[in-house]
Amino acid sequence: MFWDRDFEPGCDIKKTWPQATLLSATKPSQSIMDEMQEQARSVSNRRAVKRFLPAVPYFLILALSALLPLPNSQGQLTYLPPLCTFKAATGHPCPGCGLTRSLLCLGHGSFSESVRFHPLGPVIFLGVLCALVLTLVRIKNPKFLTRWRLDLPVLGLLTLALLILWPLRLLGKIPSPP
Repeated sequence: MFWDRDFEPGCDIKKTWPQATLLSATKPSQSIMDEMQEQARSVSNRRAVKRFLPAVPYFLILALSALLPLPNSQGQLTYLPPLCTFKAATGHPCPGCGLTRSLLCLGHGSFSESVRFHPLGPVIFLGVLCALVLTLVRIKNPKFLTRWRLDLPVLGLLTLALLILWPLRLLGKIPSPP
């Protein structure tokens, strides 16, 4: 109530009384009500955008993999500069060499080409797809699967798989991407 806010113990009532009377006597005009509704809408819109922010990277990865053109016949992405500085410096593929091309092939539906560029490409593509779905479900139901932190064990397993696969590619047991 307005008097709880305006009157404190020991305050001079004559100084605050006109202010209290003014607050209680005036009705908010339509323009003030419209402004308050607009502020509430903008706050609501900002909250909605904030809730969808975690899904944006996953959506971008999947959308770009479907929209960008496929690698050429030599397996090169002619529209991008070479992305792997490790391969440029050493001449050997890094653990993630071929993942970009693999994800692009999967985005266009070419599973065999995807595996040719990187054997873990389909697994990572599926992981990104699952992460997008899980993030969207969590936006609607924030308590969904909150007990299990799946992201750290999954990232750990993928890192382990990449580190196991890398020496096999370096030794020629598994072909490296062109």
